[in-house]
Amino acid sequence: MIYKTESLNLDFENICSITGDALCIADKDLNVQAFNKHYADLVKLKPDQLLGINALVYYPEFEKSVFFECLIHTVKTGQPNIAVGFKAVA
Repeated sequence: MIYKTESLNLDFENICSITGDALCIADKDLNVQAFNKHYADLVKLKPDQLLGINALVYYPEFEKSVFFECLIHTVKTGQPNIAVGFKAVA
């Protein structure tokens, strides 16, 4: 099952159909726009509790993560910054 806002112009169902991973798409303010069942199961919330909610509400520790630092850099600059806090893997 796929949950998404009406304004999301992405074929999220196709992406979800090829992975068993938990997937979530949020807007620039970290409000959840789409997710799959695996993601809802991971965060232990019902679909109606997730759609449109800010991710920091149910995952406040995210602000302290290296990934969050990279995400905020990308949102602010429009440029990815995947090197921050990560080591290259050969």
